[in-house]
Amino acid sequence: MTLKNLQNIWRAPKYLPYLQPQLTNEILENAESQIGFKLPHELVEILKFQNGGYLRYKLPESPHEIINGIGPYFPSLINFDWEESKEYVSFELDGLIPLDGDGHWYICLDYRENKKSPKISFIDIECDHQDVIANSFKEYLELLELDVENELVIETKNSIEELARQLENILEITFEEPNYFNSGYANYRSAYKEKWLWLTPNKVPQGFVREDDKRYDELKDQMDIFSLQYPEINENALFLELSEESLNDELVKKLREHDIKVTLLTEIMGQKSALTEQLTQWHNADKHTKIIQALEALPEADLNYELTNLLGRAYNNNSDYDKAITALLSQDEKGAEDPLWNFRMGYAYYHKFEKDNALPYFQKSVLLGDATAVNYLKWCEDDQKPSAIQTKSTRTLDNVAWVFSSKFYHDTEEFNQEVIEYQKRIYKTDELWKPNEIVSEVSELQIQYTAWIIKPTDLLENETLTDDDKNIFEEYPDEKEHQVEILAILKADNGKNFTALEFLLKTHQQQVNKELGDHVFFEGTDENLKIINGLPTYYILCGS
Repeated sequence: MTLKNLQNIWRAPKYLPYLQPQLTNEILENAESQIGFKLPHELVEILKFQNGGYLRYKLPESPHEIINGIGPYFPSLINFDWEESKEYVSFELDGLIPLDGDGHWYICLDYRENKKSPKISFIDIECDHQDVIANSFKEYLELLELDVENELVIETKNSIEELARQLENILEITFEEPNYFNSGYANYRSAYKEKWLWLTPNKVPQGFVREDDKRYDELKDQMDIFSLQYPEINENALFLELSEESLNDELVKKLREHDIKVTLLTEIMGQKSALTEQLTQWHNADKHTKIIQALEALPEADLNYELTNLLGRAYNNNSDYDKAITALLSQDEKGAEDPLWNFRMGYAYYHKFEKDNALPYFQKSVLLGDATAVNYLKWCEDDQKPSAIQTKSTRTLDNVAWVFSSKFYHDTEEFNQEVIEYQKRIYKTDELWKPNEIVSEVSELQIQYTAWIIKPTDLLENETLTDDDKNIFEEYPDEKEHQVEILAILKADNGKNFTALEFLLKTHQQQVNKELGDHVFFEGTDENLKIINGLPTYYILCGS
């Protein structure tokens, strides 16, 4: 999987006894102090979305299915002891932090060679064996594959109970009473030609806990919210799985003879992946109208949670905020615990100048770990203070639209004309773009922005890393890319001040040779101007 879909790594329903409390900076700092190592950035981001549990993804040819969270409950990253295992192996165990394992084998963060950048290793206590799986946690993520079996997907408006009765008649089988114990949702089982056949739903509880669990009374209320096993497909879809895959073709033929629409899950997921890749390309190319046209043309049944979220994002990026809100609200039940869904709702209301409505969505997004929402939350909260009515915002160019790209501009007027055209496309007018307006009364300043870089030479001559990131190449030498905070010194052409045009152009040119991920849309600067290294420093805000 890629770094851009980390939040989709967790399986639904989540097994609530394995879920740790919401990860905070304080909990993280205490955990790192206890284990003696700094955890990989990508692992921390995953645990911010959900602090431990079962994965939707698998590591090929491995029993791995869990990432331990940080907290007091079993299993936990911080509660392990190698003492009893040391007598059974010939290799060093200190410096290994288990991500998953059953006492006989473990998948570990391996700090034995590098105390700042761990490898991922597999160890087998019983067989006295060890293997390196990946040279970094990021490389490990890239090895994970979506766990998709050769299940059959049935698209129907019938309930699972109604379809079970229908299948009994068609296939001449009898389903047992549904079992809820193993997964928290209805699992129908029947014998079919001396093999097993299971019928299960896509729409399931967001989490489950068994009645005999000692924490049942504490956790049971969390089972009332619903989620999807596969958010990529329709929520009403039902799954058929055979213990003997060679019977799939025969089963498909029988069902289609009775006008039941059935498709292999692997085939559907392949089609969805191709569509998502195309939408991503259009998004990166700022072709939001194409995204809208493609998604609006889909049958309503195919417009699942993931695609509706992308449609809402495209509406937002086209400044059609009412349509964004309508689209996103159609998925409010599933989006309630999704930081991106909450951010996009807040974003739409914020740009409609309805900050009171935006505020709770930004609050929830921040609570769920979305750093992009932090500044928006602050602006909404500041707007509610009595002094905010009289105080002019110190954000720079916060009402100007622009998208950063890899194009370097050699002509200032060409850049100015493209900014004008972009304002017209987004706002239907360019009246807010005032290129000659003085936005900073200094001859020299710094901008700070976030980017992905591969090596130190990716930094331009006028750039340095912030203090927190200065040693990142030494600390994480095995990482292929590094997400960093960059400081860039800009000097005014006239030696006195910066116009809006000069500020935006020079900010754009700094980022041309950098990877910004999804966050390429300029949203002004942080209103809290800081002095860093003796220079006024503007933090460049970018959205997706």
